[in-house]
Amino acid sequence: MDELEYRRLLKKLPERIEPQRDLWSGIEARLVDPAKRPLARQPFPFAIAASLLTAVLLGAWVLGQSGVSNQTPETANASLAQTNLPNLVRARQAMMLESAAAWNEISSHDERTLMQSANPEVFAAWLELDGAETELEAALKSAPQAEFLLVRLKHVELEKLKLARLAASV
Repeated sequence: MDELEYRRLLKKLPERIEPQRDLWSGIEARLVDPAKRPLARQPFPFAIAASLLTAVLLGAWVLGQSGVSNQTPETANASLAQTNLPNLVRARQAMMLESAAAWNEISSHDERTLMQSANPEVFAAWLELDGAETELEAALKSAPQAEFLLVRLKHVELEKLKLARLAASV
């Protein structure tokens, strides 16, 4: 059916339909007089108090479990950097070795020579990724404990390897 048929059918319907029985008596019987309504206890204030108490107790428990000491933020950051730094350095060295091994599998040429001989769009994308890699390495030198930079750097290197495989296959 299209819209015109629906409109035609709507015009055939009567404008007003009277109910078969009086509806008001049923509605009136279901309405409750506010004065006769039983007074229910409102749980809202108790719920708020219970929530606040739970939050305070949970916070105190978490602080007790974490072993928070009286370290200043500077000493806490320094100790955190010292514990994470060797792991990040090892991860960066492993990533560099993996990248070098992958490049050796792809081509015997150096990276730039291979990419310059590739499609101009591939070379442009590689240049963009190379610039991003340089910026990430500089950021890692200024903030060696930033794990997220290492993750982004690994992503950039993987994308560069994809481009190298594409350039080598052409």
